[in-house]
Amino acid sequence: MPRVSESVSIGLLPLGSLNAITDVTGVLVGHASIRGGRLCTGITAVLPHSRNLYREKITAAGAVLNGYGKSIGLMQIEELGTLETPILLTSTLNVPRVADAPHHLHARAGCRDRCPRDRQSGGAGVFRRLSQ
Repeated sequence: MPRVSESVSIGLLPLGSLNAITDVTGVLVGHASIRGGRLCTGITAVLPHSRNLYREKITAAGAVLNGYGKSIGLMQIEELGTLETPILLTSTLNVPRVADAPHHLHARAGCRDRCPRDRQSGGAGVFRRLSQ
């Protein structure tokens, strides 16, 4: 099946070698899936850089494409224009669980005094540099 990029050009910059988000230097992507019986779910996490994202925020914007799914943190991005947590993608019904997970991981790691208390969303886990 042909890719859209073979017939339509979007944007001004050339495509990367893989035509993937991991073509951007420093971007880290992690994914985990759960399959068993009737259960089939997963999560994808995107880190714009490998440093402390809360302390080294990046410029960001959001766009609602179909208005059907659930989101956490879009209002903060619209108001502040920055991203301070990883981008976490999951199914609609798992959004609250995914948003809570980073807080639990930080507490387990014992970094309460070093971690922000007002984080809107976030992510942690094992990330592989897929672009290398």
